[in-house]
Amino acid sequence: MNLTITEVPFGEGAVEAHMDTTSGELDLDLGKFEVPPGITRVRASVGVGHLLVTVPPGVAIDVDSHVDWGDSDVLGSEKNGHDVDHEVTRGGSGDPALLQLDLSVGAGKVEVRRAVR
Repeated sequence: MNLTITEVPFGEGAVEAHMDTTSGELDLDLGKFEVPPGITRVRASVGVGHLLVTVPPGVAIDVDSHVDWGDSDVLGSEKNGHDVDHEVTRGGSGDPALLQLDLSVGAGKVEVRRAVR
């Protein structure tokens, strides 16, 4: 399953979205998404396969990634093996917006990267 999101009608404040698939590739492209002020929470999971999340440039992010078997690559910070928990926080360009990602893969790879301007 390939899922690409280029525009999400989120309002202000805390909002949530959840996506999952049992196998294959889940490609969640938030690169052009205007993150509203406050906290935006996104949960995504893949049973077996590849979960790729592209985040907007300059936005503060807080990533909590879990992989049962495989790899986690969050903005260049990498971990791999069995029962991998990977937490990465990166500041933004001063905007009052925070993108919280809760990502999981049973077997495979979690990958988070920033969109190029």
